[in-house]
Amino acid sequence: MPLQTNFSQLLANFPASPLTGTEAFAFDQAGTTKGATAKALRDFFLSSGQFVDIRDFSGIDSTGNTDSSVAINIALSQSISANLPLKFTPGFFSVVSVPIGYGMPQGAVMAILGAGGFGPQTNGGFNLPTPPYALAINTCSTIFVNQTKVLPTFCLNTVSGSILKDFGIMGQNYYPYSNVGYNCPLDNYAAYLGPGIRGGPGITNSPYCAIAIDPLIYATPADGGYPGLTYANSFGSNGIILENITMNYFFACIALSTSGAVAENGSAVTLQNVTGSWCDTFLATGQSQSRLTTMTDGGFGGCRQGFDGINYGNSQGCPPALIKKINIGYAYRIFAVQNAFGSTTMEECYAESFRQMGLFGRGPSPGGSGLSIKGGDLNITQQGSWPPPPPIILESYAATKMSGGTLGYASNAATIPALNIIGGVAPIDLDCMGIGVVSPGQLGLPMIGYNKNMTSQVSLRDCIANGKLLTDIYPRTYGLDSAATNHRLLASWGSRLVPNANFGEYVFLPGTGLPEVQLNASSITLNLNAWPTASSLTFNSTNAASIQVGDVFYWLAKPNSYSLEQYVVPMLTVTSVVGSLVTCSLLFDPLCYDSVANWNVYQAGQMFVAPVPWAPTQTVTATTNGTTSVTLTGGAAQYNIIQNGDWLLDSAALLPSAARVVSGSGSATLVLSAAAVGSGPTALYFGRLYPMLLGAPI
Repeated sequence: MPLQTNFSQLLANFPASPLTGTEAFAFDQAGTTKGATAKALRDFFLSSGQFVDIRDFSGIDSTGNTDSSVAINIALSQSISANLPLKFTPGFFSVVSVPIGYGMPQGAVMAILGAGGFGPQTNGGFNLPTPPYALAINTCSTIFVNQTKVLPTFCLNTVSGSILKDFGIMGQNYYPYSNVGYNCPLDNYAAYLGPGIRGGPGITNSPYCAIAIDPLIYATPADGGYPGLTYANSFGSNGIILENITMNYFFACIALSTSGAVAENGSAVTLQNVTGSWCDTFLATGQSQSRLTTMTDGGFGGCRQGFDGINYGNSQGCPPALIKKINIGYAYRIFAVQNAFGSTTMEECYAESFRQMGLFGRGPSPGGSGLSIKGGDLNITQQGSWPPPPPIILESYAATKMSGGTLGYASNAATIPALNIIGGVAPIDLDCMGIGVVSPGQLGLPMIGYNKNMTSQVSLRDCIANGKLLTDIYPRTYGLDSAATNHRLLASWGSRLVPNANFGEYVFLPGTGLPEVQLNASSITLNLNAWPTASSLTFNSTNAASIQVGDVFYWLAKPNSYSLEQYVVPMLTVTSVVGSLVTCSLLFDPLCYDSVANWNVYQAGQMFVAPVPWAPTQTVTATTNGTTSVTLTGGAAQYNIIQNGDWLLDSAALLPSAARVVSGSGSATLVLSAAAVGSGPTALYFGRLYPMLLGAPI
């Protein structure tokens, strides 16, 4: 028979069952009839760019006005029998009755190709979604429209070596667009769940999604399963490739191994230039054997979270093995993988408008997994009507390393004076990272791995925080900067080995009782209001003179979602001190603050002040006269070393405990928060650098 460009006439002569590779067919080429095995025929047409053309099947509607589900599945069945890809034209294809690929033979090789990327497309009809087409309309000429609100668009069940590429998928879940959108990414699934959409905490096995991989493995899913679909026990898929695909308006973009089976063994899913938007979760993974998922290019936005291995299947979902060069925006968190079986490498990614990195899990045993973040820019943003970010950026129960990138707040969140990076129970190592909250000219500092529980360990090497060098080979809470022009250090919690500007090594010893100040507090009142209404905390203090406006206080945070520990971190800033009454404003999302009752139980009415983040590294000579005034006697070279807000100690014990500089920095006279207990010459300091053998301080 003549060679067919789209191969459809030749398909009519193929058997309905899959080919074995031994069948013989005759075809005419250059006037000669020859015999060929099915394999040779398939290889010939594949090399010639042959495919099954969707236009040759009755019931296909490229305008989207009528259901094309059944016709697409018939065409797909024939393409699988012929072992050739199913090619779609530009246009809209509505899916109403059954998912694409449902009922395909186990082990089948599905190859579904759209019409490519940019270019002309068929106009849709009256039955298409009403929201803006967003990513799908801008990057795809072939678009599948899921009209069901409950079923996946594509069902890849126990298939191997399959590929889907070059199309867009649109659903009916408009709530992330209309209710959340660019305005307010919240940590609340209900804000991402529209009327009639299948999803939420009760739907852990069968969420409304664009692509479901191995959804029918478990015979009796806990949520009842997808309506109308048949379930059977079997093993999972392997080697699926998703390429050049965009997805919008679902509850989950991709649901991988969420049926509830203990070990589906579905693995090696590859995402290449895949994007998802306006969904609760981009990739939901449900069990511990779905390993080697990789994602390169593409990204997700307008989603509550990126990678969820907690809320689906049996709550032991693997994180992706590799996430590379993806774009993240308008999301609440990146990771929710508490029981992460497997390590993750995240390379050269860009995230501008997200709220927190989230939680990375423990693996098969505590410390069994690892998180490596290489390069890229991760910037938390507060903008528009968004509430402030949560207080904890990353809670990792896996050994975590960040190197060669940036981590911090975008410029429109620069008023936040605390950056709480929490290490969980495993160490975090930061190497050659740019870390920041505010511009280099201000004194805000990141609270890295620090909490009152002291369970976090963070090491820093050659990092830059707000324009200042942080480097230390030992776990620490604050960075140290020994090269500042005014000879000051970022404050440290305890003794640390640090280098000075001449590359010598010294021991840093903080002043006695510092850098933390405990305030005896009473009548603590926490006024929590839903954002954007102002919230505040007030208390009476018996030593209110020890604090100043702008100080940062610790408070007990509610546990992070799926967290194993509750943290006390810097969360308040002092806005007013009138007599003994201290008023503080909240730095972070009001929903993240624990109650006054829990705080009192934890700390028995004590308030803790995070120190001003600088300390002199050289002696400043002065004279006290028994009042709140101190005169610097070392000349103009010493005037700028002491800064307003510094706590001071002195060599002659002439100052009261935890005296602070109220004003006078840059001049010869300092005004202190409390009067000196005596008169005479003394040396002022906060923390000192000592040579390794603890000789004379510098």
